[in-house]
Amino acid sequence: QVCEAGCAPKQVQTPAYGAVANYAYHFDAGKLGAFLRTHAVGRGVRHVEGTVARVERHEHGDIAAVHLATGERLAADLFVDCSGFNGLLIN
Repeated sequence: QVCEAGCAPKQVQTPAYGAVANYAYHFDAGKLGAFLRTHAVGRGVRHVEGTVARVERHEHGDIAAVHLATGERLAADLFVDCSGFNGLLIN
């Protein structure tokens, strides 16, 4: 709809992933987070909020688990870092 309304650098006739210019969109992090949480939880994803105490990594550097301040260890296939500029999972 954004393209059809002429509000994006990508044109309607431009093929998918064939943009005529490099561009990005900035989303309201709070609204996007709430949307993703509702969408994912509705499909069976477990949503956990907590304070990350440390990150456990596999030998090759990927995240194996996060340890919360409560002592809980959370292992998963996908982690979403919502720590903003702190980048707790990538630093």
